[in-house]
Amino acid sequence: MAKSSTSWTKGKSGNPKGRPRTEAALVVLLTRDLDRKTRSTTRGTLLVRALVDEALGGNIAAMCKVFDIVQRAHEFIVKTEILDEIALLKKQMEEIQNARRT
Repeated sequence: MAKSSTSWTKGKSGNPKGRPRTEAALVVLLTRDLDRKTRSTTRGTLLVRALVDEALGGNIAAMCKVFDIVQRAHEFIVKTEILDEIALLKKQMEEIQNARRT
């Protein structure tokens, strides 16, 4: 079969720009930027204060965003607590099994 002009060239990457940035990488970049200090307060804190001020001022979209953030934080905390509880129960079960063996 004859090679066409669009065939891959030997030794040349098929994806010269590399893998696109993942969402996780963007979250890391955003987190680093928000953690930077502006005087004595982080930029993230200033952003949250501005959002809350907008919500308290009657901005419905800001209110919805604040409630969404609070709900997601609560869900994350609950999931984390459940995972911690599962890990503790597994450890206790292993200790009981080890005690029975001896």
